[in-house]
Amino acid sequence: FLQLLSSSVELMTHQSSPFANLKSLTIQPDIQFSDLGENEGVEMSAEVRSYLLDGSPDATLTMVTREDVRAIKNAKLAQNLITNLRALLEEEKASIETEMAKMHEQGKAHVDPDMGWNELNMQIQEGEEKASGIISKLQQIKDLLTELPESNRATIQPSFTTLCAEADIVTSKITAFIKM
Repeated sequence: FLQLLSSSVELMTHQSSPFANLKSLTIQPDIQFSDLGENEGVEMSAEVRSYLLDGSPDATLTMVTREDVRAIKNAKLAQNLITNLRALLEEEKASIETEMAKMHEQGKAHVDPDMGWNELNMQIQEGEEKASGIISKLQQIKDLLTELPESNRATIQPSFTTLCAEADIVTSKITAFIKM
């Protein structure tokens, strides 16, 4: 939008602003539009600024950068990943508690002497994959958090720290259950 207006400065200088009595104007990039490089931005010329705001001298102008949009998007993604991982951890806790209750009820160890080595190996691999998947998801969230500006990171970090503690408990239970 700004590129288009900036290339048409001659046309704008002879017209009054179509925006009268604006209180605020926010301009943000379309991050899907990839004609600009990652670090390139569009500067607003004085002529374009005048064209947009002359009819509204008290209006506030906010320019949102690509980095701002990316930070918001990554913060939302991190929050969604935290929510999804928390749900997965709850499912795993419930599953382990159910299996432990069955074992306690039956009064026997997790490993059935009649179970073949292949079945036992599959159970071990499944437990390792679950624990590895949880750790991988934590790493993905951690990587996103390191890319966020400090203000965004500060709001999400407490939730992530709690999630790490929950994940530690669940992965410990998974590995302990494998050893039974």
